Amino acid sequence: MRECWLRPNRRVLVLAIGLHLLIALLASLLATGLWFPKSPLSLKVCVGIVAVWTWIRTVLRIRDACLPRVAYQQGEVLFFLRNLRALRVPVAEVECFFLGQTDSMLASSTATEPSAGVLKTRAVVVRLAEPATAWHSRDIRRELGVWADGYITIRGTWCEPMTADLVKGLNSRLAKIHRQRRQEGSSS
Repeated sequence: MRECWLRPNRRVLVLAIGLHLLIALLASLLATGLWFPKSPLSLKVCVGIVAVWTWIRTVLRIRDACLPRVAYQQGEVLFFLRNLRALRVPVAEVECFFLGQTDSMLASSTATEPSAGVLKTRAVVVRLAEPATAWHSRDIRRELGVWADGYITIRGTWCEPMTADLVKGLNSRLAKIHRQRRQEGSSS
């Protein structure tokens, strides 16, 4: 069974789902002719395409709200930072979690200089074992984080609130799993 370690930011996702649902519903009403029945066919087709696209986006956002960002299952740490399929890293290759800070990828509306226009957000940084070079970089969704040089930086914008207690809990759970695995290895 999968154990959730880091959840997505459900508040933001619920807002996005609501907005997508509203747009999809309005576009569907226009495309089917239930709202403004005498609109031209070309408009209905264009709005129909928008309706289909927004319904698909709504389903994807609902899926995102249900998937964890980081989970643990059967000796692997699962990182849901790309698509539906998790990037699976053996737990032995995960050394620790720590709290950091990174760009939120959201622009500040009060910035006076272009370089000052990037808002910062908290991040959970995962350090991978140095000898595990096979895991040192992966392509992930840029808005969710960066995976490079043996570090995975997960942006707090799209995760549950990142606190020192959260990171402490992640490290404590990781240490417990490492101890259990060492005991299992020495007893067999």
